Amino acid sequence: MDIGDRVPSDLILNLNSEAKERALRGEKVINGTIGMMHLDDGKLPLSALIRSTIARHTEDSDFEYSSVPGEALYREGLLEWFFPDVFEKEKEEGRVKTIATPGGTGAITLALKEFASLSSPAVLLPKLGWPNYPSQVSSFLGEPCYYDNYDEEGHFSFPQLKERLDSLFREGKENVLLVLNDPCQNPTGYCLSSEEWENMVSLLSSYRGKVRLLLDIAYFDFASEESKAAIASSLVALCKAVPVYVAMSFSKTFSFYGLRIGALSILAPTSKQAEEIFDGFKKGARALWSTSNHMAMNAIADLLSHGNTREELKREVALNRDIVHKRASLFLEEAKECGLKVYPYRFGFFCSLPCEDAVVLCQRLKEKGIYLAPVSTKVLRLAFCCLPTDQIKGLAKRIREAEEKDS
Repeated sequence: MDIGDRVPSDLILNLNSEAKERALRGEKVINGTIGMMHLDDGKLPLSALIRSTIARHTEDSDFEYSSVPGEALYREGLLEWFFPDVFEKEKEEGRVKTIATPGGTGAITLALKEFASLSSPAVLLPKLGWPNYPSQVSSFLGEPCYYDNYDEEGHFSFPQLKERLDSLFREGKENVLLVLNDPCQNPTGYCLSSEEWENMVSLLSSYRGKVRLLLDIAYFDFASEESKAAIASSLVALCKAVPVYVAMSFSKTFSFYGLRIGALSILAPTSKQAEEIFDGFKKGARALWSTSNHMAMNAIADLLSHGNTREELKREVALNRDIVHKRASLFLEEAKECGLKVYPYRFGFFCSLPCEDAVVLCQRLKEKGIYLAPVSTKVLRLAFCCLPTDQIKGLAKRIREAEEKDS
């Protein structure tokens, strides 16, 4: 899979700022750069329930430091939100431990810092992944290694992944961390099928004691119920054999983007290993940021502690997921009609387009007031989440016309 060279990890944020500035000047802009969901009226989907709950959390207890791991009600509530009634046995056995973090980025960073303490470590990233991953890895572990996302038929490339793992061990690596962003992978929107998750469990379990998984589920609530169930059952099976880090975020789920609140869980084969890794989390968090956002933690714990409130939130999140998926379906249908190539997409905020020169195409589209984000020099990402539905219609054809200038 040739995705070209890496691009600066802050390029997406810079493009988003530029698009917003042009819009403020009264220019007509289509801004499909940023991973924040907006409704068709341009506003974040923050319901009255969420806004009123946040507004209540202005007591002294909301402004004081929390403990380093974070409030117990928050940590228990978020696991029940993402994985209802899934890890009961593992929790009773002390094999599941969770710490609050500043968003999903904090969770990934903390997992990398803890993993870096192992002997002869290596990190294996998807070639086509979130542009921030490589810089996160290099902060603690030097340059990462990469695996191909897909085979020629557009399915997850297990043979190539196994070859990359085997080659790292032949080179003398003793511990390998596989980073996987699923479901709704950024930047493609791919989701592993149930069968692919079964293959993942089988493959990683065969490297017992040598491979760990870091699963980034930032877009979990925007996947299908089938995809979420496949992940839950697979994690139960996998954590019997290998430690699994699960990086969670409420940025996308509740539009808490700027509040920076998430969590990192360790699911381990034994309680002793879980406790040792969790101790590493606490030391790392204390060194990196001390404590997480107490107000956001308390507000989420409040939201998740009542059954009727949870059900209302589930309905709201499902509605948001359906809005994004309808936008995606419209774009992909028109892309197929006009011959615009798109990487395999299932659900989620983004899709990605293979192209000869993503930077040149980005600039060409900017001249037409269309902002999309290169995630490498040969891949352009489009964010369905932030584009009003009326801006989706006809967009694929405009992108295809800009591409054809090279042919």
